[in-house]
Amino acid sequence: MTLRLKRFRRVSVSQFAMVSLLTGVVLFTTVVFASHQSMATTTEPDWISSEPEVVSQEAVVDSSGDEFLDNTRNTCQIQTVSYIADINMQVPVQRKMCVVEGDGFRIAIGKDLRNPDNLGISFGVGMNFYRLNYLGQNNGYEMVFLPNSQKYMWVGNNWREANLSLYDNLLKSVKRNTGGWFEIDLTSATSVWRSGRSVSGWGISDNGQYVVYGVPPQYSYYFYPYVIYRENIITGEVQKIGPSHYVFEAYPMYPPQIKISDDGSTIISSGAGGIKFWKVNQACLGSPDGESFYNEKCPTRTYYPPINPWGYQYPDNIGLTVNEDWSELSYYHNINGQSVLEKITIKASNVDSSSGLDYLALGDSYTSGEGDLKNGYMDGTEGENGCHLSASSYPFLLKQHWDVLDGKMASVACSGAKIDPDYVAGMKGYLGQNDYLLDFYASEYEGERSVAIEEFTPGIVPQLEFVKKYKPSVVTLTGGGNDAGFADVIRYCASPQIGQSNTCSYAKDDKALASLKSTIYNQYAGMTNLISRIRNASPLTKIYVVGYPQFVAERGRFGCGLNAAMLNSAEIETIRNMVVEMNNVLWLVAKDTGVQFVDIENSLEGGQLCGGGEYMTGLLNAGLSKENRSAMFHPNSAGHSRMASTIKEKATNFGDDIISPTVRETKSASEYISSPTSARVDLVSGELYKDSKMSISASPVSFGPNTIVTATVFSEPVKLGEIIATDDGAVTAEFDIPDVVEAGEHLLMLEGQSYIGEPVTLYQFITVGAKEGDVDGDGIPDNEDRCQFVTEWFDEETGLDVCKEPVVNEPDNPPKPGDDTNPGGDSGDNSSDTSPTLIQKIKQTIQTIIANIKSAISSLFTSVKINTKLRLPW
Repeated sequence: MTLRLKRFRRVSVSQFAMVSLLTGVVLFTTVVFASHQSMATTTEPDWISSEPEVVSQEAVVDSSGDEFLDNTRNTCQIQTVSYIADINMQVPVQRKMCVVEGDGFRIAIGKDLRNPDNLGISFGVGMNFYRLNYLGQNNGYEMVFLPNSQKYMWVGNNWREANLSLYDNLLKSVKRNTGGWFEIDLTSATSVWRSGRSVSGWGISDNGQYVVYGVPPQYSYYFYPYVIYRENIITGEVQKIGPSHYVFEAYPMYPPQIKISDDGSTIISSGAGGIKFWKVNQACLGSPDGESFYNEKCPTRTYYPPINPWGYQYPDNIGLTVNEDWSELSYYHNINGQSVLEKITIKASNVDSSSGLDYLALGDSYTSGEGDLKNGYMDGTEGENGCHLSASSYPFLLKQHWDVLDGKMASVACSGAKIDPDYVAGMKGYLGQNDYLLDFYASEYEGERSVAIEEFTPGIVPQLEFVKKYKPSVVTLTGGGNDAGFADVIRYCASPQIGQSNTCSYAKDDKALASLKSTIYNQYAGMTNLISRIRNASPLTKIYVVGYPQFVAERGRFGCGLNAAMLNSAEIETIRNMVVEMNNVLWLVAKDTGVQFVDIENSLEGGQLCGGGEYMTGLLNAGLSKENRSAMFHPNSAGHSRMASTIKEKATNFGDDIISPTVRETKSASEYISSPTSARVDLVSGELYKDSKMSISASPVSFGPNTIVTATVFSEPVKLGEIIATDDGAVTAEFDIPDVVEAGEHLLMLEGQSYIGEPVTLYQFITVGAKEGDVDGDGIPDNEDRCQFVTEWFDEETGLDVCKEPVVNEPDNPPKPGDDTNPGGDSGDNSSDTSPTLIQKIKQTIQTIIANIKSAISSLFTSVKINTKLRLPW
């Protein structure tokens, strides 16, 4: 087929020159921008060129506790978990264990895997861990579970010369026995790789691509070092690295631990009192049967810590762990050969471990400033799926209260942030909130992430990455509300639909309310893990956990019941109790982890919804239009001023302990941890309309294999039907939306059993539309409908029906295009007019140039329609 184009009209020399010039400028600025992205990348840690530096040294008094993990090679995080040794007895015990996040499960590891009750497994979103043994346990020394996968490594029983085996599909090899625990049956496991020889001292990369191990020398074990090899499991390539620094005669009490990075280039080995570092590449690696093991071709350094002098018999450097960017290394050792232990953290000498920030704010919509429709959101965070970061939010006000210098404060809070995916997730595979990075090529991800970290752009990388990079002196943190579906619950209860009951299910259905409470209680484990991760990333950071404010008055001055669109007393009580329960969990998390809790529960009194509303963004400001729905039921700028003042009253000076800390009556940690599993997850996608079908899906291990799952829609409970889970515990089904389900907001709930028969509830808030273009079916097009699903709503102050007469609020000094009040632009003062950063200037210039080019091309080629998409690296 031949493509034929119409002829172009003639172009003057001056016009052609202008287009060429503009195109050249675009190419030049794009190169400059790409160069800036490249410069923004983090310095690679260098362990070889100079001696590592000691970052911290702390005594571990109780060496017998679970927290001292002497021999684990797992990449895991210390957490307080609910451990059940006998499924039949169901008696949970609260323990500190090291947790690995797998694919569809979690593994909890205790002090010594060779002993019973030191390995546990939790399935799906379940909170309890159950005892896990592996068959032939006496014939195995250790197991290592690779994060975010179902792969695991098994080590033979002779720890000085063991065989290694890598397996996959762990869940298929997990069996429940009659004794009341689970077992890993290696006979039914999927074998991936075997070492083919006896090894001593070994490790595996987190991505499962590289394994590194020591092989006994050709001569006497006692006087010659072991030889270190690297093997690529995917390609099968085996390469010799060089001699170890440990020999049989000077063996430690435990097998040497060897760490290898995901790209296979950095290797660290413990044992025999020293720590050895290698930086390897293809040029320095030898063949497995080639030159003498004495040859040391790869750059290397052996470090003997001065605080653990050589000369003691069997000196130990054990419990070897590295942080995510491999810039810091931690290990345990004996103090002068005594039983008392120390945890030592060292860093690569070229890495700056000093605090890059005085104050960093982490959080969700109650921290970001969602709801500040008066002043607007900061450049780059606006839009329907933006983080909605306001320069009037309480972190920027605290910057002023605490006299934090410009350039030393940032807020990376993001509306909609959840703990696991958006605070602590690993960088790999994270595409940002609302899948921001899907608009870019995979090759652009690293550049986008680097620029986001340099420019403090929220919502592109997990919030913990900023703690790792800048090691702030102080962190304020709010979280857990989105995991429990806080905003969705409130919108659901406060937005009754035409023809629907005026009371939402949480205020009248015991089952729905119990599910909501369990979801809140389940946040204890996630928040505890988050604080542990912050401490691991920045041990000297002071952490304030900030609670949530009560945003609905206990007894509305205006009754809150003027019409069917207002909250009734039952709903008010439910919402207020939900805030209390969430704050109770956060208070206990702070108490148990030894950080500060800031109670701001009563900070909005006098201006809450149903009590005047001066401090809140309700429907009077946002309307019920789709564009502003996320802003509803959040503090406005006046509310954030009140929240900041309350925090300042409790922590007058920067870094102070809380004055007169709150004491709350809560459940115990074990009660929270062992609460029934309930989670807010995405079960349906896309838009739903009446007289259409609803496709439901839940990931593997969500429920027990081949068990019955019931699907129900609330507020008035309507059973959609029953679903049989698949062999791997997934759920897939399609239902007709019943006629009795009216257009509006609803709660979809799946109820079933877990792998071990525990109750599991998954839920999602959904919107069922009447028809496309008129979602509530009231005859008013969506783009003209101020109050979707509501016929009238009265302004508490004016008494006007805002569905008919819009309330106009002129912004007080809204942010100017290009303003950057977040550092590096720095100021939390709305009145400041900070200069745009280099990146923003380049972006603005390019946008202007592109607009001019489009205009020029349009005028030049009027007879040809061009449909192209110019992709630039932002």
